[in-house]
Parts: sequence; structure tokens; C-alpha cells
Amino acid sequence: MRIDAYITEYARNTPQNIALEEDKRSINYSCLDKDINTIALPLMDFKHCRFVILAESGIQYIKILMAVYRSLNIAIPLPIEFPKFSLEKILDAAHVNNIITTDAQYSRFGEDFFGRFGTVVVVSSDTSVEVLHKRIGTDSSNPELRLVLYTSGTTGTPKGVMLSDRNLVANAQSIIEVLGITSRDKAALIISPHHAFGNSIINSHLMAGSTIRIGNMNFIDSVFNLIERGVSIFYGVPSTYRMLLRYPDRFKKLLLTSEPLHLQAEVWISSL
Repeated sequence: MRIDAYITEYARNTPQNIALEEDKRSINYSCLDKDINTIALPLMDFKHCRFVILAESGIQYIKILMAVYRSLNIAIPLPIEFPKFSLEKILDAAHVNNIITTDAQYSRFGEDFFGRFGTVVVVSSDTSVEVLHKRIGTDSSNPELRLVLYTSGTTGTPKGVMLSDRNLVANAQSIIEVLGITSRDKAALIISPHHAFGNSIINSHLMAGSTIRIGNMNFIDSVFNLIERGVSIFYGVPSTYRMLLRYPDRFKKLLLTSEPLHLQAEVWISSL
């Protein structure tokens, strides 16, 4: 069973449960499932082909990722925080023909950047989809391959880690079991979803039918505000906590008052 199939199951059984929140926007499982189908539709003509995903962290990125899964193609997310020359280096090595991006990233990188691809699909903020170019070719990738995640490259050139549906589901299931995640949980996602840790947060919570509240570390107030709005699981890498601990009074107050602030929900802090 693929990760996106769990979304369809929750869309059928608990359609009004909130799946994703970002700023003042939210989307329930029913609407998320429909939007995934909308984005996946023009990809259905491709048969297990590799699609680069170039999208900012947020609801749109998750929709696009799940749409590539649903179309039975292979997702290759590129971290948009990488400089342009690093992205081009990865693309030159990967020889990928297809890309799916947001209108914001299309405007940011420009038409010349996308000229290297035979297929260019652009998803707008309202989830409408425009196919600018389409060239269907053969792809001899591993038949079980579903996702290629690139490492951060902090100790060398970024490497593409190849993952199957079984890998993704097994990883998510283990996280659900260890943390006891249920559909009542609300998780804070403030780290990049383009890497393994962020990807695991997305998969495990969608697989459990819970809610993901999406933010970022650009402004420390927004992080504290996101937590104070009520989350039951807060994930972070060591640098996340070092940043939060620069504000010890506010951090301490948050932990001491977590139950009344979060409607009796326990706050989990994990740096898996």
C-alpha cells in the first residue's frame, strides 16, 4: 500500500478531518485527496518515469509529492534552498526528462532553466495544472523505485537515496509505533520536507490520519506561535533546539504551560 492510498482511505472514512494547515489555510482529507487526483491526472500517461519536484515547502509541495506517487511515477524532490548551480549539477547527473513545479518556482528560476526538460508541468496556487511541454519517453528505473531523496551534501556532493513504497511505509509505520501517533495528533513541520527527516514526518502523520501544521524557521516568533496554537508533536534537529533555547524564558513557559495551551495535549519533542 502506498502512502497516498492512506489519504484516500481517510478521505472516505473521516473526510472532514484536517490533514494540513499552513498559516491561515487548512485542507481536510477529502479536499486533499481530490487535489492530489487533479495534479496526478496529466501524469497518468507516463509509466514509472522520474519527475523532478521543484516546489516550496508547504501544502503545495505535499500535494505534488503525493500526486507523483498516485500516478505511479518516481518523485525526485529538489531542495529549493540549494543554490541554482547545485541544482543544475544534480540535474546534469540525473538526466531527468520531466519536472513538476509551482508557478512561484517557475517565475523564480525562469523559462531558460526549464528549457532542459521535455516535460514541464506547473501547478498554480489554486491547484490548477498547466502542462507547458510534454514528451513521454521510456525510463529503465528500478521497478520498485518510488522516491529519490538527495542528501544535504554537508560532507560532500549530495547523493540520491533510492526508496521504494515498502521503504516509505515501513519507515512511517515504525515512527507511528514508537511515538504512538494517532489521528488526534497535530504535528509541527518546520524543517525542510525535501530531506529524509521532513519526508518521514509527512508520511507518518498522513498515514496515521493526523494533522500536520506547516511552518518554517525564518522567524522565531512564527515558530513559537505555531507551537502555542496547539501541537502534540514537535520535531526538530539539534540546530532547531539551539535556536529555541536562545529564548529560554519563552521556551520554559511554553513547556510549563503546555497542557492548558494545547487543550490537554502532551507536547513531544523529538530529534530523531
